Amino acid sequence: MLQAIINNPYRILGAVANAKRKELLANQSKIVAFAKVGQSVGFPLDLDGVLGSVGRSPERVQQALSELTLPVDQLRLALFWFVKATPADDVALGAVAAGDLNRAIEVLMPVQKLSAYHNLVVLNLLVKKVITASVMVDKLYQRQQEWLSLMLEGQMSPAGLDVRGLFIGEVAKMPKLKASSAEFLQKVAERLPSWCPLLVDSLAGPLLQEMESLVGIAKSSVGKGSKARYDAGKQLMQAAAQKLKELHTMLGAGVQYDSLADRVGLAVLQCGIDYFNNSKDTDRSQKAMELQRWALGVVRGSIAKGRCEENVKILEQIIEREPPAELRVYADSLAAILSASVMTYEKCSVPDGEGISIALLLAQKADVEIGKMKSIAASLPKGIKFCEERATEVGMVVLTMLVGGVNAIQDTAKPIYMIRFALERVLGDAWQASSLVEKWPLESDFRKEQLNPNRQILKELCGAVGVSTRNVIPKQSSTKSTMDVKAESLSPSFSSANQAEISGNKSGYFLLVFLVIMMAVCMLLVFFG
Repeated sequence: MLQAIINNPYRILGAVANAKRKELLANQSKIVAFAKVGQSVGFPLDLDGVLGSVGRSPERVQQALSELTLPVDQLRLALFWFVKATPADDVALGAVAAGDLNRAIEVLMPVQKLSAYHNLVVLNLLVKKVITASVMVDKLYQRQQEWLSLMLEGQMSPAGLDVRGLFIGEVAKMPKLKASSAEFLQKVAERLPSWCPLLVDSLAGPLLQEMESLVGIAKSSVGKGSKARYDAGKQLMQAAAQKLKELHTMLGAGVQYDSLADRVGLAVLQCGIDYFNNSKDTDRSQKAMELQRWALGVVRGSIAKGRCEENVKILEQIIEREPPAELRVYADSLAAILSASVMTYEKCSVPDGEGISIALLLAQKADVEIGKMKSIAASLPKGIKFCEERATEVGMVVLTMLVGGVNAIQDTAKPIYMIRFALERVLGDAWQASSLVEKWPLESDFRKEQLNPNRQILKELCGAVGVSTRNVIPKQSSTKSTMDVKAESLSPSFSSANQAEISGNKSGYFLLVFLVIMMAVCMLLVFFG
């Protein structure tokens, strides 16, 4: 029920809305006198059965009188209470006093008088026919000057007053109407098209302010942790969904609505980004994606939409690479091993072969986790594919370290015998590391184009310096061999959206030393012979 009717000052003072000032004062005195002896006084239009009992303490009565001081307040409050100016009004108000509102409406509907229209506004609101009440207000608006004269008794009318605005301003406060303001706007627009601009300003204004407030609340969660950011984004998303629909109905597609939609959508998007980047929740990707997809569906501008599309695409790629739940613990362990190995490699002395030792240790540790993943992956959808991707990523890093280490030793300016000694010392580890990688489930392109060719070169190098590969040692070659690998990034974490990259030394030439040493031996034999 509309509070402007229930708590109307004219009702509390027991008078009709066009009563003279002296009548209001007389009723006030009567109420105060009864109150002094502990009695209450009633009036014909109290409507206790419809509106509930009237509270008439001396203080409340004085407040009601003070609310009617200014002409604009008198008019605003009078619009929501009954007037008496014709015999038809007397009959209708008698029915109202008896609690028969429908009878009162029947009496007044055929009467084409201002007071009848006025009373029909109140009666239709009481029987919850807001659209019909609006039509009656429009009739008052068409004869507004006459209505002002009836209500103000010669007082000066407020400048720029619009009776429709008085009505909308109060009706918009009704809880039911606030929940369906867009529907109300559509229905009124069908009956009263000229009301549309006024309704949009009156109904959309509060919604716009509320939306801006919600965006501000979401932004205030910055720096309060990942959970606070997720909760803020979720709350904004839920609170804004229906309100944006209503505003779109009211405002249509245009700068005002599009700008608001972009601010709301981007605020939700940023909540999702901040949550994902800082959360350790196992389902953080799915929760962040919910926010980001909603934001993409809300924004209107090309720049905002482009940003949302880019972030959704990035997150889709991350989700595609995430492990099944059953493999997560092993994938996380593998990521930690890889990250630690890369950090160690960045600090090592590659030409001394230290990088190859790090590659071997990485391969040994990764072999354990990959073995566990492989045993489970076969029974999972996409499990084998995921296992191959993770093993290939680690294999690329191991191979890059091996290539960098072997080539760096050959590129040094040390004497040939020292290079040979250095190769003898590390090639066994390099071969062992590559052998571990070779048995992993790998992507076919990596195995065929990178691992196998480099293992063959490594095998030839081992044979050239006498390092066993537990296979048939190939004939010594008279040409130098250089390990090679496609340029790849070493990533400390393949489960993170933010990836640090380092590059290994992937070029260099091996000086085949075996034949040179043999020639030197022959010369020495000739010399000493």
